[in-house]
Amino acid sequence: WLSVLFGILVVPLSCMDLDEQFFVQAICAFVRFLSIGLMVMGSVVGILFDFKDSQQFSEGIAHNFSTLHGDTGALPSPPYFAPPIKDMMSYTSDMNGFAIMFSTAVFSQLFQHSVPGLIRPLSDKKKVKTIFGSAIFTTFSMYLILGSAAAAYFGSQTKQSINLNFANFKYGLNEETSSPILLILCKISSSIILFFPALDTISVFPLIASTLGSNLFASKVGAVDLILKFMIPESPCCGNNEIKLSKKRRGERATKIAIIFWRLVASIPPIIGSIWVKDLSLSFLFSGISGIYIAFFIPALLQRSSTIELEKKNCTISDTVYSGWHSNSIFPQGILMFAAVSLCIMLLQLSSKLSA
Repeated sequence: WLSVLFGILVVPLSCMDLDEQFFVQAICAFVRFLSIGLMVMGSVVGILFDFKDSQQFSEGIAHNFSTLHGDTGALPSPPYFAPPIKDMMSYTSDMNGFAIMFSTAVFSQLFQHSVPGLIRPLSDKKKVKTIFGSAIFTTFSMYLILGSAAAAYFGSQTKQSINLNFANFKYGLNEETSSPILLILCKISSSIILFFPALDTISVFPLIASTLGSNLFASKVGAVDLILKFMIPESPCCGNNEIKLSKKRRGERATKIAIIFWRLVASIPPIIGSIWVKDLSLSFLFSGISGIYIAFFIPALLQRSSTIELEKKNCTISDTVYSGWHSNSIFPQGILMFAAVSLCIMLLQLSSKLSA
């Protein structure tokens, strides 16, 4: 039923153009920044003040404080960093978790397939580099800070979806001595964080489905002609102008129907698949593999293709408004090598996870 409810919400949004989703996306963006900020603040406050929500407290209950902190059973003093646990929590490099980490990172930063639709409303295309560069730096910084702080505090108790660690989170407050208003604010903050993934998915899913549907439409131009064959022709008034106007309206309507059809094709199958696939980490692994193709292979190959086409026209890559220091031919080669190695590691770890 949750999948059906989710489909009822996101499928209509997926059929809308990106600029038609502006208000929905603006609200979701605000909630996204608020939720991530609350989680970062909660993790930092927890490290400094909140022992009861930490991994040390959970491990202490499981193994008895007298074992962990001496015969007196005295509570440790802050900061409350999660202790390292073999095969579960480490402060050094561990390649065993590379696949899920890298696939999640790729999926969270994936926007290349939406670039044409995102830059279309911009009047000054020269700002594209600054806008996308700032966006990537912002998301990278937020994910890095949140991931590091949450892992350092929750340790091996970190859940697949980090927001679940903040259920009934107290931000270091004592329920018996703290102000009721502060406790209510903590409850509201926890509720916002808990509902954040659902709201975030409602925001992101239509963007991806809309873009994929538009790309499918662009690759299947013949769909418009097929729809026109089944459309009832309008009865124009006399005159060539009216006939031309009628054909134009029918063409626009057929184009709109074709775009909506391909967006439905893009949005409905994933919702059906979610009925059976329940493992979030496995979903990220599969998404990350396709993400490597979209985020690394395609841009690098397109850059090489664009360079070749410009050379045929006696132009250089620096003649376009989108070029910069990153347009050097050495970067696509390095990206292709990096993507190939990453893909091999992810496929090996995916096969071991499926066989486990």
